[in-house]
Amino acid sequence: SYTTNTLSYFDIIEGRFSRQCPDHKSYMIPSVAEAFYQSTNRDFCETNFNRLSSQIRKALLDDVLLYYKHHITGFTGTQSHHLLGAIIND
Repeated sequence: SYTTNTLSYFDIIEGRFSRQCPDHKSYMIPSVAEAFYQSTNRDFCETNFNRLSSQIRKALLDDVLLYYKHHITGFTGTQSHHLLGAIIND
């Protein structure tokens, strides 16, 4: 589970937070993992999402789409990925 007092990675393949960096490339770095964890809180989404840097927002979008590819059967991506990226960077 995620704790705010330690750096945590989010293992996209396993679908869980970890203090150790996974030994594969499908994971969220701690700053993105923290934003991912906080984004599950409705109040955060309504008030703080735009406070994230554009780099964190882009990485979060990319990593969530990668998570979907690993965990949703038949999900191959989205045609509007670049549009979504443009929207979250505003």
